[in-house]
Amino acid sequence: MPGWGRSSLPPWCLPALGYFGFALLLGEAVPAWVGTVSVTDYETFYRPVAESVARGDGLRTPDGEPAVRYPPGFPLLLAAGFATVGEPWAARLLNALAMTGAAVLLFLIARRLAGERAGWAAAALWTLYPPNWLLLAGPFSEPSFCMLLYLAVWWRMEGRGWPTGVALGLAMLVRPIAILLPLVFLTRKTALPLLAGCLLTVLPWEIWAHRETGRWLPLADGGTETMLDGLMLASNQRNAYRGAVALPDGARRVSLAAEAHARKLNSPVAVASFLLDQKQLDAAQLLAVKAARAWYATDSGRFDGWLAGLQAVLLGLAVRGARRLPRAGLLLAITAYFWGMTILAYSMLRYMLPAMGLLLVCAGAGHARPRTDR
Repeated sequence: MPGWGRSSLPPWCLPALGYFGFALLLGEAVPAWVGTVSVTDYETFYRPVAESVARGDGLRTPDGEPAVRYPPGFPLLLAAGFATVGEPWAARLLNALAMTGAAVLLFLIARRLAGERAGWAAAALWTLYPPNWLLLAGPFSEPSFCMLLYLAVWWRMEGRGWPTGVALGLAMLVRPIAILLPLVFLTRKTALPLLAGCLLTVLPWEIWAHRETGRWLPLADGGTETMLDGLMLASNQRNAYRGAVALPDGARRVSLAAEAHARKLNSPVAVASFLLDQKQLDAAQLLAVKAARAWYATDSGRFDGWLAGLQAVLLGLAVRGARRLPRAGLLLAITAYFWGMTILAYSMLRYMLPAMGLLLVCAGAGHARPRTDR
């Protein structure tokens, strides 16, 4: 902007402050529009564990067991908020700050790829993207995860291996979906420092969890449950807040069979073996449904049709923009990673939102003149 070039403040400071206020207002307004936004995992796990940490009892569930169902990052962030502003405001302030940081990082990423105008376009798309508004109205962990992911992308573009690994490690400690994400970021020059930074960030948690449970955990203990949720779409009996999904006959047969054998499907290997034992066309049909639902579906299903239309427009813009961006490969690789992991889990748009931020960069930056100075 014209006057900011002579100021000591970066040009994004005032817009970021405005977005932070906008985010707080959305956190108040969205429940009035769509109803109370309740998050089951927050009530049953994140809040009790955060309260335990705030009391000084450590990472414990209400019954005193080690809290290993999910990684410790989000409960620790919430505990810090509980100690400063109290429980009702902690998650809302944390998410508003994280979403603001994510907007700034997307601005920086797009500006580096295609210049100042592209940066503003990407930040504006992120701000106006309706699915993000829901994250500001409930105690979700995705905003913190998005900010850490985009920080890792920014440092990766700067060629800084060690900070990239630390940011990825922190992201893994917030959401276990990032467990294999460092492989997408590897380059020949930065592989060693990146992996070292990631490993040293995650290792203290793994050592503590092994000491408490006697097992080495792949970041958390709830991965198999999430995979089962993604198979049992025909009834969704495991989660009452999710309605049954209309499926083709073959996909429905696989889904009901998964429900019938749920007790035996107690590991990712068992889930994979179950799918291989099904008729190939039936299993492929279910996976195809899950692949499509990853781009538009919600827990409640209330806005699925509207979101499908919005996503079709944005994805078209992102694809067109990515074809004009000379260095969009990393952004597309990360998107493919999240799509694959979401298909393995419960397929819905909320799990794809971290990748959607990078596609919004493609949509905004791809239609500006690409930078050629670096």
